[in-house]
Amino acid sequence: MDKYLDILGLEKVDVPKDGNCFFHALRLTAKLSDSHEELRTAIVIKLDDIKDARFYNNDPDFTIKNIMYRDQSSGLLSVVNSTQGRRTFDTVGGYLNAMIEDRSWADPAVVTAAMVYLNRPIFIVNDKSNTDHGFLMYQFPESLKGDRLGDPIVLTLNDGDRGGGNHYQATKIKPGGDEGETIDKIKEQPKTKALPNIQAIIKRASTMEPDSVKQQKGLTCGMHAINNLLGAVYTAEDLQAVCKDNKKDNWNQEVIMSFLGVKYGKNDSQSLTMQFDAASVKEMRTMTQFLSFDGLLGFVLHSPGHWTAMRRWDTSVESGFSYMDSLPRQERNRLRTFKTAEEMADYLLSRVINKAKIGDDIYVIYPVFLSPKQKQAFDASGIPKLGKKPLPGSDRLDLTNDEPDEKHELIIFYANHLISLGATITLKGVQKRGKLYKVLGEKIIADLKTIAEIVKREAGLEQPIDELI
Repeated sequence: MDKYLDILGLEKVDVPKDGNCFFHALRLTAKLSDSHEELRTAIVIKLDDIKDARFYNNDPDFTIKNIMYRDQSSGLLSVVNSTQGRRTFDTVGGYLNAMIEDRSWADPAVVTAAMVYLNRPIFIVNDKSNTDHGFLMYQFPESLKGDRLGDPIVLTLNDGDRGGGNHYQATKIKPGGDEGETIDKIKEQPKTKALPNIQAIIKRASTMEPDSVKQQKGLTCGMHAINNLLGAVYTAEDLQAVCKDNKKDNWNQEVIMSFLGVKYGKNDSQSLTMQFDAASVKEMRTMTQFLSFDGLLGFVLHSPGHWTAMRRWDTSVESGFSYMDSLPRQERNRLRTFKTAEEMADYLLSRVINKAKIGDDIYVIYPVFLSPKQKQAFDASGIPKLGKKPLPGSDRLDLTNDEPDEKHELIIFYANHLISLGATITLKGVQKRGKLYKVLGEKIIADLKTIAEIVKREAGLEQPIDELI
């Protein structure tokens, strides 16, 4: 960070770590006469004024309200205060009242309102800034951009990756430096656009039925898959800005995943997506369970050389599933809509993933969830078998029951799941491959021994339980 600032002719100016650091840093860097309290009040009032303004000119439904920070677990509007901790609100009014309070942390919506209030862009220098990727640039709302913006304001931000928490600091021209030269250097540097609140985008997309799919130009299917899944309007320039190779198209998984709420190679508990081999869901029942899973927005699918998307939606009037492919010339072939998970599963398995073979890693599904909490539940459930490849020739148990109860169904499913993980069902029973649990809520429903008991009874095996385990 310091090396990059030095190239620009800037240096850091420390400000208090009191929850007001953004406003301290802003007033010092921009040389404002307002106190940090006055500046906060003015910016939050401006945020209230512009909250319904369009963020993108070509997307009337995505407003500045959509970039207000939301709690990842509840999806409610959220404000963090250094004294009071994190609070959530189900109304914009509650959020604004909390944000105007002393020590409340600034979020992307506040930074956006600050740019509009001052009519100046704000660029952020962080630990990842260098001459290739430059600044992190908060996007100025297109509908509020005047004919001419003032000079950019450069702040630094420790984003917590290297310790110290999130903390803004001011910058100033180095002693003996030339302000005009520094401003020219700042304007010439590459800019990486800060992505809007991914959680807000996902929540919004889950309530919208897609009505059209644009045809791609060139090798831009990855961009279209992201936009089709999220209902977003990212451009090729947006993807190019986060691409290490500065590619204008044909982007790799790392670029795509950065727009889906996860750092590539860092599938941590706070991410909103994961990846697994598409062959893991090449069975009707498993694919249907996958599509029906609570909290799933949809996925992007990477097949040989091509990206497509599937979104599940519920408008409160209708619900359904849409598969979107930007490649076909005819519109009717780019958008396919289905009312049930079974119909969607049948289409995917027969028309899309039908060529995926066991062990074929080039068919990869990237599911996206409404919250990290729901993603974690999905991962723990074992539905589908994420990252596990069924053994060739593994037979499925066909254990039927005229009136199966929930526990019976779960145990049968897990017996089949055990087979896919490498166990075999023979006259010797179930070969043990580790203890297996199914957790429903906080209650353990079944373990391997219980599965063995069901298998013994339903398959009519004679061996004692101990021999089956």
